[in-house]
Amino acid sequence: MAARFNDLLVVSKQPSPHVRARTAAEAYLADVAQSPDQNLHTTASLVRAWDLARRFKLQDVESVAVDSMLDYVAAGLPEFRSWWAFSGVLAGGYA
Repeated sequence: MAARFNDLLVVSKQPSPHVRARTAAEAYLADVAQSPDQNLHTTASLVRAWDLARRFKLQDVESVAVDSMLDYVAAGLPEFRSWWAFSGVLAGGYA
């Protein structure tokens, strides 16, 4: 709930967008960490957290989001974890 609320405040250009973006991204990541399922909702939360972190240059949150995405994919496709790390699939050398 906090993620969506703060995300809406960012999108509607309310005051303190960087603070709201950080709060929203961290809340999205917390929601993903608490969810045992891999589904479209958790995937969308990961992508939105990463998107907010990139747009507002929240490098610490971006790093956590990228690590979470890699863990998320590795949990679903464990045989690809080492290949992703080797090839650097994600832009910017995060793998």
